[in-house]
Amino acid sequence: MELVSLIPSYNPHNEFVETVVNECKKFSKVILFTTEPHNLKVDETILFDKTVGRELVYKCREWVLNNLNQNWDYVLYNEDDILIPHQSFKNVLNLYQTLPSPFIPGFIRYEFDDRDNTKR
Repeated sequence: MELVSLIPSYNPHNEFVETVVNECKKFSKVILFTTEPHNLKVDETILFDKTVGRELVYKCREWVLNNLNQNWDYVLYNEDDILIPHQSFKNVLNLYQTLPSPFIPGFIRYEFDDRDNTKR
């Protein structure tokens, strides 16, 4: 199985970006779309001028369209502040392969509110 994770990051120096990249490296090739040089251990960096602004997140979609002829079984779009643990990815992939059509598993995003220790 071939998997590539596409991670857009305006600030690759944010400490959480490294955590996300390292976790994705456990199960995929990682391509970082960014506007700044960095020292992260990714497979490829696609560097854009800062004028790309909010369009940076759409550059990942363009990459997918421009690379359809590659040997990827799955492409994971993963923002730089969303941690998808390796085991969670394996669980979703297993469900994807075993659930009957038209069911498609995915991820639910939630955040913790430190003020009252709740999830939303």
